[in-house]
Amino acid sequence: MPLYDGKSKQEIEAILFQSILDILHKKYGTQPDQAIEKRVRQEWHAMEVNENTLDVAVLHELCLWMRQEGYAYWLNGYAGSSFILYLLGVTAANPLPAHCLCPQCRSVKWNTQYKSGFDLPQSFTVCAVDGSAMEADGQDIPWQNLW
Repeated sequence: MPLYDGKSKQEIEAILFQSILDILHKKYGTQPDQAIEKRVRQEWHAMEVNENTLDVAVLHELCLWMRQEGYAYWLNGYAGSSFILYLLGVTAANPLPAHCLCPQCRSVKWNTQYKSGFDLPQSFTVCAVDGSAMEADGQDIPWQNLW
């Protein structure tokens, strides 16, 4: 069933923004790091100003349909700089700066010495809060390239 079919622009934007928040909270917890929340707000504002919200809704729905049908689909290039498109599953790489995320407590540890989270040393990937092994992520791609 189409997610946005028959909806007004305001309804589509509300559904899209709620989808973004739901996915954000699932990945980074109900109280994500302030830098992550700021990135979402900045990108969302740029999308609204440039009137790209409906385009993103179409991409989101297309990706959902393609995955449901068994097709692998990601946009590359400039789209890879958007954290929102990453959360929606439109792009595959997390464009945030290099960081580790604890899968248990959802705490985030940043490391600006590295451009890619996959290059972070093993010693950096242990959670200081609960001792869990953290997941390295982030590719440090500025979002302004796209919006």
